[in-house]
Amino acid sequence: MDLGKIEAVDAWPRPRMVRALRGFLSALTMDYRKFIANYGAVAAPITTLAFRWSDDAEHAFPDLNKALTSTPLL
Repeated sequence: MDLGKIEAVDAWPRPRMVRALRGFLSALTMDYRKFIANYGAVAAPITTLAFRWSDDAEHAFPDLNKALTSTPLL
């Protein structure tokens, strides 16, 4: 795994607007969703937002980052 890319994903800021959320979901996680176990369940609190960041979304965001940067993904 490329440590520079892992650091970039870890440093990805929490989305504060719908456009930033779409960028995170489409640009980063969608390409890897088939490799992340239970992607739909992990991402559900984020993908169902009408953009009001919830506690569930707060926990789901780092969970997706962790899934994207963990070795089993590759």
